[in-house]
Amino acid sequence: YTSEGGAMARRSLQDLDRVRLQQKELVRTFDSPTKVDAVLDRVLERFAERHVKLEQDRDIERKRRVLQDVEKLFNDWVRDCCIANGVSKRLASEVKGKLFSSGSWYLGVYEKDADIDVVCVAPQQCTRELFFSVFREKIQGIRRS
Repeated sequence: YTSEGGAMARRSLQDLDRVRLQQKELVRTFDSPTKVDAVLDRVLERFAERHVKLEQDRDIERKRRVLQDVEKLFNDWVRDCCIANGVSKRLASEVKGKLFSSGSWYLGVYEKDADIDVVCVAPQQCTRELFFSVFREKIQGIRRS
């Protein structure tokens, strides 16, 4: 390291430590649900039972299979990106991306005809531009077949 590079690295580590400390403090400040929270939860549950149409079990299972297919396709794309960026085929075959569901699907609220929000995490070789061009074409190809 040059002295300038070393100073930048130390500042980055200090910033990272500060963020970790803030996260720990944030977690500590969460209070347990109050009695009012419990009442509001029950009101929301009753409303949802009466007014929110839920998916049938077979439709939930179909969406699970689609998510598995998308994850496989995503990991194939991750491998291809790595190889295209000079990573050996052997190493690229071990690299995986990760899909994280969020929103109502993550919470287990399977509303009829709702979409599934997914966050895709991939190595740096898989750029945003490639995601919205190459991976998008792969996904669109599946919908057509």
